[in-house]
Amino acid sequence: MVAGQCRCKDHVVGPRCDKCKSGFFGLSAANPQGCQPCQCDHRGTVSEMPRCDPVSGDCFCKRLVTGRICDQCLPEHWALSHDLNGCRGCDCDVGGATDNHCAMENGQCRCRSHMTGRQCNQVESGYFFMALDHYTYEAELAILGQGCSVEQREHQTVRPPTWTGTGFAKVPEGSSLEFSITDIPYSMEYDLLIRYESQMPRDWQEVRVTVVRPGPIQTSSPCGNTIPADDMLTVSLPAGSRYTVLPQPICLERGVSYNIQFEFSRYLDGNSILILGTTAANVLVDSISLLPRYSSLEMFIGGDPASIARKQSYERYRCHESAKSVTRTQISDVCSKLITSMSAIINDGALPCQCDPQGSVSSVCDTRGGQCRCRPNVIGRRCDQCAPGTYGFGPAGCKACECSLEGAATRFCDQLTGQCPCHQGAFGQRCDGCQAGHWGFPNCKLCLCNGHAEECHQRTGACLNCRDNTGGDKCDRCANGYYGNPVLGIGDQCRPCPCPDGPTSRRHFAASCYQDNRNRQVVCNCNQGYTGGMVKRSEGSFKRSRCEACAAGYFGNPSQPGGRCQPCRCSNNIDMSDQEACDQRTGECKKCLYNTEGPDCGVCKSGYYGDASRRNCRKCVCNFLGTERTQCTAREDCVCQRSTGQCQCLPNTIGLTCDHCKPNYWNLASGRGCEACGCDPHHAVNPACNEFSGKCQCRSGFGGKTCTECQENYWGEPKIQCRACDCDPRGIATSQCDKKTGHCVCQQGVSGVRCDQCSRGFSGQFPNCQPCHQCFGDWDRVVQDLAVRTKTLSERALEIQTTGLTGAYEKAFRNLEEKLALVQGIVNARNTTAEAVTTLMELIEDLRSQIGETTDTLNRLEGDLTSVQNSNVDASNELSALEREAKELNLSSDQLHHQLDILKNSNFLGAYDSIRMSYNKSRDAERRANQSTTTTPSTVSQSADTRRKTERLISAKKDEFNRKNAANKRALGDLSTKAQTLDVKKINEKVCGAPGDAPCGESPCGGAGCRDDEGNRHCGGPSCNGAVAIANNALESSRQTEKELNKAMGEVEELFHKVADAKTKAEEAKGKAQAALDKATNTKNKVERSNNDLRDLIKQIRDFLMQEGADPDSIETVANHVLELSIPASPQQIKHLAEEIKDRVRSLSNVDAILKQTQDDVRKAEQLLKEAKKARNRAEGVKSTAETVKKALEDAKTAQAAAEKAIQRAKADIGKTEARLAQIESETSSSEHDLNDAMDRLGNLGREMNALKLKRANNSVAAARAEETATMARDKANEAKQILDGELTDKYHTVQELVDRKAKTVQEAKTKAERLRDEAKELLRDAQNKLQRLAELEKDYEKNQKTLEGKARQLDGLEDKMKAILNDINKQIQIYNTCQ
Repeated sequence: MVAGQCRCKDHVVGPRCDKCKSGFFGLSAANPQGCQPCQCDHRGTVSEMPRCDPVSGDCFCKRLVTGRICDQCLPEHWALSHDLNGCRGCDCDVGGATDNHCAMENGQCRCRSHMTGRQCNQVESGYFFMALDHYTYEAELAILGQGCSVEQREHQTVRPPTWTGTGFAKVPEGSSLEFSITDIPYSMEYDLLIRYESQMPRDWQEVRVTVVRPGPIQTSSPCGNTIPADDMLTVSLPAGSRYTVLPQPICLERGVSYNIQFEFSRYLDGNSILILGTTAANVLVDSISLLPRYSSLEMFIGGDPASIARKQSYERYRCHESAKSVTRTQISDVCSKLITSMSAIINDGALPCQCDPQGSVSSVCDTRGGQCRCRPNVIGRRCDQCAPGTYGFGPAGCKACECSLEGAATRFCDQLTGQCPCHQGAFGQRCDGCQAGHWGFPNCKLCLCNGHAEECHQRTGACLNCRDNTGGDKCDRCANGYYGNPVLGIGDQCRPCPCPDGPTSRRHFAASCYQDNRNRQVVCNCNQGYTGGMVKRSEGSFKRSRCEACAAGYFGNPSQPGGRCQPCRCSNNIDMSDQEACDQRTGECKKCLYNTEGPDCGVCKSGYYGDASRRNCRKCVCNFLGTERTQCTAREDCVCQRSTGQCQCLPNTIGLTCDHCKPNYWNLASGRGCEACGCDPHHAVNPACNEFSGKCQCRSGFGGKTCTECQENYWGEPKIQCRACDCDPRGIATSQCDKKTGHCVCQQGVSGVRCDQCSRGFSGQFPNCQPCHQCFGDWDRVVQDLAVRTKTLSERALEIQTTGLTGAYEKAFRNLEEKLALVQGIVNARNTTAEAVTTLMELIEDLRSQIGETTDTLNRLEGDLTSVQNSNVDASNELSALEREAKELNLSSDQLHHQLDILKNSNFLGAYDSIRMSYNKSRDAERRANQSTTTTPSTVSQSADTRRKTERLISAKKDEFNRKNAANKRALGDLSTKAQTLDVKKINEKVCGAPGDAPCGESPCGGAGCRDDEGNRHCGGPSCNGAVAIANNALESSRQTEKELNKAMGEVEELFHKVADAKTKAEEAKGKAQAALDKATNTKNKVERSNNDLRDLIKQIRDFLMQEGADPDSIETVANHVLELSIPASPQQIKHLAEEIKDRVRSLSNVDAILKQTQDDVRKAEQLLKEAKKARNRAEGVKSTAETVKKALEDAKTAQAAAEKAIQRAKADIGKTEARLAQIESETSSSEHDLNDAMDRLGNLGREMNALKLKRANNSVAAARAEETATMARDKANEAKQILDGELTDKYHTVQELVDRKAKTVQEAKTKAERLRDEAKELLRDAQNKLQRLAELEKDYEKNQKTLEGKARQLDGLEDKMKAILNDINKQIQIYNTCQ
């Protein structure tokens, strides 16, 4: 309890209980708990403050929250939550929503029609947002003025179109277009966009635009401020653009219809002059579009910050520009969102897709712009029409018109029927053919089928579906299996070939037949595998082939019903021309060829292999060494597997021909099979060996046939280690050392383990070893004797050291033992005599004396042993002295050699005394050394080992040390010399530039240690000639050279394009020349066919006239055939024809030669006339027959009219041929002109290439100079590099890298230029070759043309002959008519 504290109710606090607790309000005495709790929504209440007002109970709300208990969001907000502000903004789309209010629960805005999404910024399925140019009106659908026309344009699938709709309206100067506008969606200002394609080189100066309204504008309407002058505008059309926008907008109201007139009044202004030769001015107008002006919408001009921000974004991102061009680029998200809002406001929501159910893939369109997904060849936003050049709108799209370029007036057909507009004479939906009974599109001609067919091929004129058993392109020959002459007018029918029966029977074995002209017998052209026989007659033999027998190489019985001849089944391995190759009844093969055998010649003979069916049986090829002997009869004759050629191999031998060993085997030459390699598994690289020598591939350090030895020039035990032979190459006889010891094989006069020193008996410095003087042999023998004695003493001393001192008196002890043994024997003897006792006593005395002496000697030796033991200690102390003496002995080696040389030339005895003395000293030293080396290892032995190691190291490293030492001395000398010659002044002058001895403040070029006012190093300058300045100049020259090279590369590229153009034009000229040649060839063929027809006619007439004893019936038949020709009957016609012949003769060249050529024909004609007279004389004797002939001749007159028509058609054909030849000559002259132009261009190209070569040479010289300058700069910089450090060094490296890089770039550019030059040369050669080919084609054409002229002359001559013969026949007719 607190003093003075009142006892408060539950929800009351304070000393006096006069206020509510936090979170409670409304203090009241009536409330049992004093205060009531706050009802605040914790999501919208500020947490740092009390829950509510303690008096009123109002809650303390967050910034965007309202309500007494903070449970509601402010207007235009939603999503009450624990966020800092409590609620979120609605952010409704300014266009898609009717306002910025949304539902507090889910934030759903109130959307316009067909808009969806929480913010109303999306469209429902099947609806879309319009693009800015949605309201587009096509010019081809407008009202066209005078002189205007519509030009359709095909859509290309490879690239998007640059126009809208189906095409353009072509408007000439002074004409007009009028558009009707009835679908204004929103009353506001619109920008008027004109899309067009300029056809003129300059801008179109003036286009007048007039807006025609239905009546006066109400002042209260949205366009009430519009005055008449606002509806009359003028605009120009720039030549380099595809669209333009009127300078000021036009105001249009919803629900009102307008007409907009465009008057294209003037192309040029008054001061301009139209260029002579140009056509009248015109322009292709594509369409107009009404673009909503953003400044007329409230969302941009509302004045609030959001409107201002939208306007700024619209202008910053230039959203208005995205709709002007037909080809669209990707617009930004900012523009896309703003245009979406504009579309929703203007159209009061979203627009329906309305995709055509047939022309579109689905009913859903692109939400931005509304473009539906069209089927093939379907266009339009709604996919509701066929593209130009297509037709047949339907569920599968549209089909291409495919109008013929030759027969159709345009490439566009009727979009419903697909009918193309045809030229006169062309027929068909695509105008690509002739009408029935005609051919030769586009120059259609009548089909010539001799009355046996009604239709022919549209392109070739070949008759189709020939009747009456006829065939051929003109139904002018009998079909296969029939014979006769079905040509129109002859009347001969096609009869079945009897081969042996007709073609409809089952015994017809011929492809065709013919009737022999001499004996009128039918000869069959038998099918393959059938033949006939010879029939003997009294007047001779003739061939009568009836195909009733099988040919050589076939068998069967065709004489039976259903019988036939089949190829002999001999695998194509018999002579098909040999009747006896197979049995002609059974088909059995009898004479197999190509090394085959068997009943069907289906297998290769023994000793051969291959595929008999392909005639490739080849002789077995087996290696005699690797093949089983039982399979070979001789070295070259072996048997193999018949299908594969595999020989039977010996053991461990493989291969098709048994020509090599299995892996890891060798020795094929043994003839017993291959042997295993046996390579050492550890020392060989792999188990394989050489197939011929058996040598294994050994690892490094191993050799031998199976790698079980050390490799060449190595020694040691292979199982332990192989070491390289360490031999001095200057002293060895062979590089291979002893494989066991490693001792090298030395040359004469060289010794040592490594053969690296001169041997005994030779002097000099290795490798220059020279033989010693001949007296060396004498001295050497003395020295060798001393050495032997010394060695014997050394061995004796070693024996004493090993066995002890008693070893030296072993003989004396053995004598004593023998004598004692003798005494013992005497004592033991039983029969002792006085003499024996006396001898025994002497022996005893003798033994006593010797024992005494021996005892004295032993005592003395014992004393000596004690002395030796005492001196042992002294020997240990003298060890170091001995080691020093050993070193001195080593150092005195040269002195001993020198003394040896003196001994060679000194007194023999004196030298011998010296040797004896030296020998004694050596023996004494040896004795002391042996005493000091009783224990092992000793210091001496260790010293010797160390010395030997040192000697080996010195010997191994001596040459290298000498070389390095000499090199270092030379380098030191050079550096010393350079250091003495160095001068800072000269260095400054070379690096920075003269003068080099001026103070830093006065020197314009600076120098070593100089700095400028900013503290940077100062070296070089514009007027300085140091290495730094030269390097900078070289760098600048390299950059300039790079620019020149780039320019040269551009010129080369341009030249390459020119060469390509020349090549293209040459190809075009070649194509034209080829076309002319083809046309000339066709003409030649036509003339040859005409010549052949004339030759046949003349031949038939000649045969008739030459036949003796012809009866009147034959004469009548021939006369009828002759009279069917077009022969002039009246004198006027004959006179006219004679005049034509004279004109032709005048036009002919070389008339005398032609007349001379025709003399023989004239003589033949005279002979024919004589023979005709003889026939007349014979005919006079037969009156009744003459009457019949007279009647036949009267009938023949009626056929003259048809013959005259035939002559007229022939003359017409000749005229067409002449016209065609004239056309070919014209095309040839055009081709020649193109060729001349190409030659001129090639000449210019050659000159340009020469200029390019000169430029390339200059560039090469400049590059060489730059490279030389860079080299000089690099050399000078190298000299300065040893002196200067720091910034100059860094700068030098940079310059050096740049120079190297530029030099490399120059070299690469040079290489590329040379490569381009070579390519240009190659193109030039190609063009020249093609021009040469064109010249050859031109020569061929001229040759063919001359041939054609010759054929024409021959034709004229034949025509003359024919007319002369016809005149003679007419005379004969007149004679026959006067016969009584």
